[in-house]
Amino acid sequence: MAITAYNVTRHGAVVTVEVTADTDGPFFHWWIDGAYVGVTSVPKNTFTLEPGDQARIVCADTDDAAYDYVANAPEDFPARVTLYWPRWLGESVAYYRIEQNDGLEWNTVGRVRSEPGRWLYQWLSPRLTDGAAVAFRVIPVDNAGNDGDAVVGYGLGEFVRRPDAPSYTATATEDDPPRVEFEAA
Repeated sequence: MAITAYNVTRHGAVVTVEVTADTDGPFFHWWIDGAYVGVTSVPKNTFTLEPGDQARIVCADTDDAAYDYVANAPEDFPARVTLYWPRWLGESVAYYRIEQNDGLEWNTVGRVRSEPGRWLYQWLSPRLTDGAAVAFRVIPVDNAGNDGDAVVGYGLGEFVRRPDAPSYTATATEDDPPRVEFEAA
């Protein structure tokens, strides 16, 4: 069972993907940037992307109702990261400001409203650029607009979705039996 063709249609933020498979399914499993989206019974799915965004969409067809989509996930890393942090125990918090460092300065990239009684928060980053240095911090902000101390900082280093293949040279020897020797380039 294999997908033999992808037909992608985009209208603004709406992306429709229709696949041609060498079987009739009846199950079509979908991933976007390596993250599982779900299963459909038809070879078609619709996704929403931000203007200018691109994503890697993968579909697998199967007639196995017990298909393990985790074990069969495509080998690609998501283009986003999820930040998690515990609630701030200081004065009242109106919201948490998420900032990303672009290498020069901190820029606000998100806000998460504080909720009474909630102990754990999470936030999904915008699509990250492959090879870019990435650092985030989460800052509690009170009702008067005053910043608290950063709850947590994430220094993720260089964000790499598709690592470069190793660089090496291979040399065949004249030994008996012949061997191939590899050396880092």
